[in-house]
Amino acid sequence: MTDLFKEKISVEQALRAKQNIDQSQNPAMKHELKQDLGAKRVILTNVTVKKVAASSQIGYDFCVISDVTTSTGTVECYIFSSDNTTMAKLRDGYSRINAEGDFSRFFSLLDNTLMTLEITDAKITIVQ
Repeated sequence: MTDLFKEKISVEQALRAKQNIDQSQNPAMKHELKQDLGAKRVILTNVTVKKVAASSQIGYDFCVISDVTTSTGTVECYIFSSDNTTMAKLRDGYSRINAEGDFSRFFSLLDNTLMTLEITDAKITIVQ
């Protein structure tokens, strides 16, 4: 499916989808909900770049790390893009970006963030 036809969702909507997955008792339903979430594009609007870091994902050299505040807490977003030229212009703690990318996965870290979200094949636009 091309990016043009993928449904676009916010981080808040992705968290709600994750809650539905976690609450489901039926493994087949969990699978279906995960498949559905995997077919979406996540939109980040006017977020501050926390850090540009080396990538842990195959196929990407770098990733942008940003925090998004939601109604349930902070979600740390790892934004993977092949656009190294744009990422080279970003300044940690200062630059603000819009990003749109494919939902990849959620995972938890042992820190103060509620959840960590990976976004791949992202298109990043510098706001400031």
